[in-house]
Amino acid sequence: MKLRAKKDGGAVLEEELEQYSEGLICLTGGDDGPLAQALKAGGIEEAHCSIEQLTHIFGPGNVYVELQRHFHREQELRNHAAVEIAQFFAGNEIVG
Repeated sequence: MKLRAKKDGGAVLEEELEQYSEGLICLTGGDDGPLAQALKAGGIEEAHCSIEQLTHIFGPGNVYVELQRHFHREQELRNHAAVEIAQFFAGNEIVG
């Protein structure tokens, strides 16, 4: 992961995540995380797909939607969307 990335970065392939994800949890991250990036790229639908994919990789109950609160308008909008998405997936187990 470290060898193929820029200094202080990391790059992992989806296949590697699938292979080594057992026993790990996934945090969706802040501004640069997969949930925020999906919301920016395609809105709620894209974000649902992102969380579904992460749940497929890490397993139900192992994906945690992160909320950060620094009172920035964009961040507050993202937090509201993140809560909505988390509530949706908490009530709908994904079978993969």
